[in-house]
Amino acid sequence: MKKKKLLIIVIISIILLIGIIIGIIYFATDIFKPNSELFWKYFSKASNITTELLSSKEQKMQNEFKQNNTYMSNGELLLSIEQGKNSIKQLKINTTKRHDVNSGGTYWDATLKNGDLDIFNVSYINSGDIYAIKCDDVTPTYIGISNSNLQELATKYKLEFAEFVPNAINVTELDSLLDFTPEQEKHLIDTYMTIIINNIQEEQYTKNEEKIKIEENTYNANVYSLQLSVQNIKQILIHCLNNLKSDNETLTLLSNKFSSLQFGAEYTDKSNLTTKITELIKKIEEMNIQNEMYIKVYEVNGDTIRTVMEIPNVIKFEYDILSNKKKLIVDISNIDSYIDDTTNENSNEIIDLTPYEGNQEENDTTRIIIERENINNSNLVKINLIPNIKNEEQNIYMEMNISNIQNNSFNNKFTITTNLNNNGKNQKVTVSYDNKTTKTNEVEEITELNSSNTVIANNYDANQFRTFITNYYQMFIDKFTQKLGTLGFEV
Repeated sequence: MKKKKLLIIVIISIILLIGIIIGIIYFATDIFKPNSELFWKYFSKASNITTELLSSKEQKMQNEFKQNNTYMSNGELLLSIEQGKNSIKQLKINTTKRHDVNSGGTYWDATLKNGDLDIFNVSYINSGDIYAIKCDDVTPTYIGISNSNLQELATKYKLEFAEFVPNAINVTELDSLLDFTPEQEKHLIDTYMTIIINNIQEEQYTKNEEKIKIEENTYNANVYSLQLSVQNIKQILIHCLNNLKSDNETLTLLSNKFSSLQFGAEYTDKSNLTTKITELIKKIEEMNIQNEMYIKVYEVNGDTIRTVMEIPNVIKFEYDILSNKKKLIVDISNIDSYIDDTTNENSNEIIDLTPYEGNQEENDTTRIIIERENINNSNLVKINLIPNIKNEEQNIYMEMNISNIQNNSFNNKFTITTNLNNNGKNQKVTVSYDNKTTKTNEVEEITELNSSNTVIANNYDANQFRTFITNYYQMFIDKFTQKLGTLGFEV
């Protein structure tokens, strides 16, 4: 009997031990977990792209510094144009900026230099809700706009997107648009992730292994994939929107966000917002979606190192995450199919930009590469725009070096390089800007703008102001071109 009891105890102990081991393996490793759970686990680690890639702590600290302090900035802009091997032209523009935290006023100017001689000047002032510029070579009066009743102004100019224009634009609110409390994030995830997951079958998830190269390193990665059919995409969108109509917590959140952006009652009133959602559902139901979506997540040693999202022949996102560097590649295909080339003879545009639009061949793919890297006491951002990857030598490349704040000052550096082929000749245009900002106790008084010393667009008839600003723009271009001519630049 004792032997039987001992045997039972041993068996139970072994079963418990095996259970504990399996539990540890399950919760500590990915063994036995379904592909769907692993996919979302590693996909979630790449979902913070907005904070990891599109913003930085340095930028936020600088914004807070400028909001809370009186400061002075001095900058130097250098432009260089190289055409062929022996033709190089350069010009220099000096900038100054001052901000008074007490009055809230900001002054900025840019001066084109010919050696030590000032030959062309443009200034800008933000006073209260008025934003205006002045060029003495055109007129000694500030020309601007009031940051109020903007939707009414857009309607007056008969702009097609007038209903989406807020009454005022608050840059600070824009910065916090995607900020949510932990409770709000939990509610959104718990509510809408459930809808998404319930509309995807387990067999749509797959797992395999793949060798990939990032920078100079090669990785053997586990790849968790998800294929979304056309029906999946529409179902998920429609189910989420239908749920949103009765989701009072999220409707309140959206209403508050739109309200902070100064949108009208059409978007801030929850009943009106529900009507908008119903209209959007109807449009989605009528949409002719033809392309499936593929999502791949690459995992190495428990870390997500690459995420790929693709709608074949339309768009592809590839996001790499390394310890000190983030990189996003976006390929946009068949871009011409999304552009209406028809000319509207009755266009209400203030300035016709048609002559400056480039021509692209059919089936071109445009590539955008964004990289962010922490280096010493600064944050380096690189952006490369390649209009057609068949010809990568023609591109627009930009670098932004955003520094930390030290001794109540910071120094930012920007460089934009454009490589073009102009009439069979390679042309390289480089613009660099070095700007230092320093806290100060006081600055020179900034002119207060009002209706008596400023031409404000909001105060005039649309046709009247359109005629005025078109003539102003042409005079500005003529004067600036003339000044450039004295420096040997032909425009």
